[in-house]
Amino acid sequence: MSLNELDSEGERLCKAGDCTAGIAFFEDALQKYEEIRNEHRSDEEELKLMQTLSIIYNQMGNAYFYLQDYHKALDYHKKDLELSEQFGDESGKAKACGNIGNTLQLLGDYDEAILYSQRNLDISQRSNDLTGEARELYNLGNIYQSKGKHMGRITYSDRDPNSS
Repeated sequence: MSLNELDSEGERLCKAGDCTAGIAFFEDALQKYEEIRNEHRSDEEELKLMQTLSIIYNQMGNAYFYLQDYHKALDYHKKDLELSEQFGDESGKAKACGNIGNTLQLLGDYDEAILYSQRNLDISQRSNDLTGEARELYNLGNIYQSKGKHMGRITYSDRDPNSS
């Protein structure tokens, strides 16, 4: 199977709810990428290959997120961000930052989650992406709410049970 076929099958399986099988196809796609990455190609072909790799990283991050393996999800979303930055894909950077922010929130790293989500918001605003902006404002609200609940639990648990 080609790199794109492996990616498509992984995506299909994840959408059907079988993320574990989907990840296996994404891993095969990454292996295929390693086999072909040093082949000579035009700049346009190289860009398309990098975009496909970015998509694979994003989908693997989403699959691991769905499987609640948040550390692996974070690793793949960060790889997606690095590639998006490398080839100047603003939409890809925004998406990766949002995914990183959501993952960090679930890992309890609220301050870092806010930084990535704010970066997503900034990109969405610069791009006049109203849907992306609205989505990220919603995500930021969720992060702040989670952080507030977490801080409330810490404050409450730190109280002296003998004081009134």
